[in-house]
Amino acid sequence: HSSATTDLISRTTKKFYNTFTLLIKRESTHNHGILKSLEKLAKLVGTTTNHKLYSFLIYLEQPLADDLGAAQNAAMIRKQAVSVPGLVYAVEQCERNLIILSKKTKTDLMEHFKNSPARDFKVNMKVLEEKTC
Repeated sequence: HSSATTDLISRTTKKFYNTFTLLIKRESTHNHGILKSLEKLAKLVGTTTNHKLYSFLIYLEQPLADDLGAAQNAAMIRKQAVSVPGLVYAVEQCERNLIILSKKTKTDLMEHFKNSPARDFKVNMKVLEEKTC
């Protein structure tokens, strides 16, 4: 994995989900119903973006290349251990606010969102210790 690339993708995706969450929150403060464009965006995010994100998270969980040095592997693992939980939290907050807006507007905005096992992750400290030794 390229540390700079994966870090950039993680940060950008996290910013996207945070921005989408703000849009959802803003929409839920209005009493005029839900915008059709927000429904379309929620569908797009649920069918496309989330699927790509979960594939990316699964990719990050794959073992790192052996040709990298132990110190470089450990640094990448530590960086991912910080960025991935923040990204998953941003997705969960977005989905939480979509659920709230769905209940308020009686529109199923979560119809296209599927939970993925990629969100069930943990940092394997044993592997981290092996890579650093």
